[in-house]
Amino acid sequence: MRILNDLEFDFILDDLEQLGVTREHIRLELADHIGCILEQLLTHESDFRMEYSKVLESIDSSRLPAVQRKILLSENLKFQAMKKTTYVLGAISAIMLVSGAILKTNHIAGASIILTIGTFIIVMGFLPTLFYTSYKEEPSKLSFAFAAIGFIVAASLLTGVLFKAMHWPGANVLLLFGQIILVTGFFPAYVVAIFRNVPSKQKIPMFIMLVLISASALFMISTISYGKEFKEQHIGRYEKANSATNYFSNEANALTDSFNSSIINEIKNRSNKLDSILENTKQELLKESEIDVISVNSKHLDSKSACYKVMIKKEKGALIANSTNAYSEFLLQSVKNAKTKHVVETYLGNIPWYDNTTLLITLVDIAEIQRNVRMAEYEAISELVTAKK
Repeated sequence: MRILNDLEFDFILDDLEQLGVTREHIRLELADHIGCILEQLLTHESDFRMEYSKVLESIDSSRLPAVQRKILLSENLKFQAMKKTTYVLGAISAIMLVSGAILKTNHIAGASIILTIGTFIIVMGFLPTLFYTSYKEEPSKLSFAFAAIGFIVAASLLTGVLFKAMHWPGANVLLLFGQIILVTGFFPAYVVAIFRNVPSKQKIPMFIMLVLISASALFMISTISYGKEFKEQHIGRYEKANSATNYFSNEANALTDSFNSSIINEIKNRSNKLDSILENTKQELLKESEIDVISVNSKHLDSKSACYKVMIKKEKGALIANSTNAYSEFLLQSVKNAKTKHVVETYLGNIPWYDNTTLLITLVDIAEIQRNVRMAEYEAISELVTAKK
């Protein structure tokens, strides 16, 4: 063991600068650390440069710039605050998505708003800061590719899932786009990164595993089907909607037994015409799916084929939306009471988009529109009958 002299210590400082350690305070700390190691190894007969080379090799001198970068980032208060913000945004958005999903499952008010805000926080807040901080910690072309592709994939899939849950148009396009980028962009970049850092003997098994995992994940997404509980819940909604439709239709007929007028007859005629469009569409969907009556054991309830052929290709979805909107406008012109107008707008507003949705969801939506049409009819006729009295 011997103590380093000033020339040797200066040599270490100069060499560290050549290796990419440009900040003086970090260079001094590293030089002091390396010097301590050297003093344990050196004797009076040892060759300083030879021992110094061995120490550099043992600590992997090519990583010294990365060490400097991490030290600088740890000293950067703004960067550390951004990392903390990333964790907070991630926690908040995760809680909101879980809460929104629970509320959505139980049809509790506010679910849609919570899901939308949670997704917005993830896409516009959490993901950008996550990928930015990751890139700053490991700046390279591959790291930038990971950040850019990862953001596109995550944003597309999350937004697609939100659109799917809200029955908004474009959900399938977003999900398909995200899956394509995942397979053609993200996984290849990930494989390249693994190939660079994993010993050659481990490359083939790891590559096979990645391919199998990717294929399994895509297959799982494509074969997701409704569970028994989900079917029972939605079939229950379907049956209740049909019962309510019959009830309010009979109630409206009872009101018109003793009171009749041209406007009431026109409301009845338009209601019956719209109800006929809705009922025929339901029967056409069932016929296309080769189902007589829907039940838990019915096949094709999670199929999108019938919905696409009937609602989109034959434009029955557009017909329902246009007919319902026209009926709503007619009722609003026929009644005078502000409360009745508000009830009509509530019942007949927000007609769902039929963007290649499943058979079960489409049937439930149409049945509930039928119910709402009859409820709006009843409210309008009630007001007119009351005014006559």
